[in-house]
Amino acid sequence: MEAERLSMRTIKEILRLKWENRFSNTQIALSCNIARSTIRSYLEREVKRGLPLRGCCPNARSKANRTML
Repeated sequence: MEAERLSMRTIKEILRLKWENRFSNTQIALSCNIARSTIRSYLEREVKRGLPLRGCCPNARSKANRTML
């Protein structure tokens, strides 16, 4: 059985916590009540899409919104 996908709101929250607040994956998992492996998976997907590893600038945020839609 396939796992349920996260809502767009939750994915954006994961990215915000990681890049703007610099939370660890463990902190994000506790905050969002999601498994660390799920956090890691979504972050890896975003890196593959070409989003920056550190910091979140307006251009990166716009790119994130375009690629997620």
